Amino acid sequence: MRALGIDPGTGTFDLAVVDGERVVYEDSLPAAEVAEDPERLVRAIEASRADVIAAPSGYGVPFTWASDVRDPLRFTYEVLLLSTREQIAKASGELGVKVYEALALVVSQLVKADVRAVFVPSVILLRTVPAYRKYNKVDMGTADKLASALIAVHGLARRKGVRPSEVSAVVLELGFGYNSAISVLRGRVVDGIGGTYASFGPLTAGSLDLEVVVGAPSWSRFDVYKGGLAEVCGTYDLREAERRYEAGEEPCASAYRAWLEGVLKDVARASVPIGREAGTVVLNGRYSGLRSLREALREAMPDVEVVEGSRLPGSSVTKEASQGYAAMAAHAAGGGEGLLEEVMRVADIDSACGTVADYVVHPAAAPLKERVRRAYVESVARPKLCP
Repeated sequence: MRALGIDPGTGTFDLAVVDGERVVYEDSLPAAEVAEDPERLVRAIEASRADVIAAPSGYGVPFTWASDVRDPLRFTYEVLLLSTREQIAKASGELGVKVYEALALVVSQLVKADVRAVFVPSVILLRTVPAYRKYNKVDMGTADKLASALIAVHGLARRKGVRPSEVSAVVLELGFGYNSAISVLRGRVVDGIGGTYASFGPLTAGSLDLEVVVGAPSWSRFDVYKGGLAEVCGTYDLREAERRYEAGEEPCASAYRAWLEGVLKDVARASVPIGREAGTVVLNGRYSGLRSLREALREAMPDVEVVEGSRLPGSSVTKEASQGYAAMAAHAAGGGEGLLEEVMRVADIDSACGTVADYVVHPAAAPLKERVRRAYVESVARPKLCP
């Protein structure tokens, strides 16, 4: 079965077709170009000749087939992207908004077209993550971060010659805009620190002191793209920021140090749920090869094994997330094979349920919780709420 995964990254849109356990087609499109011309992504999807597609899933939903989506625009904006059409219109012109608009168009076309497309879950929706770890969280790892973590489990199992149920690790994803640290215990995701909740990021401010939140006069939906290292360094290129750090060029050097130390703290936090079985960190994503990061990990955690993430055979362009998306699509369609399918079964991703806002208990955020839940129930024919 040819399964296509689409990872709508902040920097690029990656497309990977997986057949069995091998990548047989891939493409990578600059996000800015997709934002300006969404039809380019549509053409790339058509060129993939896929039997099943894992559609861009944003903050994630329980497995949902495109044929069950009643209102694709509402489903995309309010459920997958946690936004509203009004918020999108108000911020029109920003790159992040253009990417959201492109996603809405692509999702609408997938829903209307006669194709097998499925939307996939994120970390917070998994039943393998205990409820007590979810309070007042939304982003414990978006759908692409979960996809990347599943490929990491596959790579470790293959490298060590063990079953997926014997794999425990922290999967560190270092992307263009966000970091995440996903906790895997015996093949199952049990916790996650997502991009907007993680420490100081390349683009995002990450977790904020609540005094900053209440002190600001207003917030835009797209302020999640701001307040990070790029704000200080004036560059979106983390490699350039690393160069300035090593050269001692302030204030960028201090901002990079904040990012670097934040990553180490996120790894330490993500190791707690794994307990005695913690001992391996898998590096995934665009910036996983940064020399300063590897040196900092070795110095701060000398007893931890740090390994490079393993992409599937046949891959030369795409990153782990698009391949994980494809593997989830094949699994949902009943066409998964081999060790990769075993990873999906052990991870128990089928039991995902509810919405990403279900565990928000702060009274000020009650409208968000209600809006997302209502949008999910009303825009999907067969919503899967948690018992």
